[in-house]
Amino acid sequence: MKNGFIIYKDFYEPVKPLSDLDLGILFRSIFEYQIDGTEPGADSPIKMAFMFFKNQFDLDGKKYLKRCELNTKNGRKGGRPKTETNRTVANKAETETETETEKETETKTETDKETVVYPFHTETFLEAWKLWKQFKKDQFRYTHRSIMAENTALNKLAKLANGDENTALLILEQSVSNGWRGLFALKGKDQPKPGAIDQDYLQELQSRLS
Repeated sequence: MKNGFIIYKDFYEPVKPLSDLDLGILFRSIFEYQIDGTEPGADSPIKMAFMFFKNQFDLDGKKYLKRCELNTKNGRKGGRPKTETNRTVANKAETETETETEKETETKTETDKETVVYPFHTETFLEAWKLWKQFKKDQFRYTHRSIMAENTALNKLAKLANGDENTALLILEQSVSNGWRGLFALKGKDQPKPGAIDQDYLQELQSRLS
């Protein structure tokens, strides 16, 4: 078992808006997850921020296990070379194999290093977010520079919506209907009631984008 873990500097941007109290709760939750796998509850104010760290920790853990397996495999390679020449050739071959394997593992890990963390996982929200990105690309030639940038935008949307999916959907619709480049809190509207977004929502949003 590893005795430590890594926290990346890039993760400060998504959690910077948290209060000092919530940052303390997040810090404690990170240690509890590393020690015994405990996660904050779904209603925790730091749940979303915690998921940024959890996903990275899980990827780092897989990378660590692969390295351990590689070291074990290389350690079990048997056969003592009969001559110095054979020993040199064997060492060279083993080194090249290990290097190539580590490069392959590192490349795959870097590719999978970051994942998009959605605040809501319904088909309605995922499709609405996809349409919003397409709207920004078509209207402003804008695309997120990185997965971290997209996660930051999703985190902002969730905060503007106070963690309510229906409100988040209305915020997206508001920006599209007004031709806005950014996302803003609802203006001149009451907060929607649960279930206020009907099944025609995506069709209406799609028509606004066309």
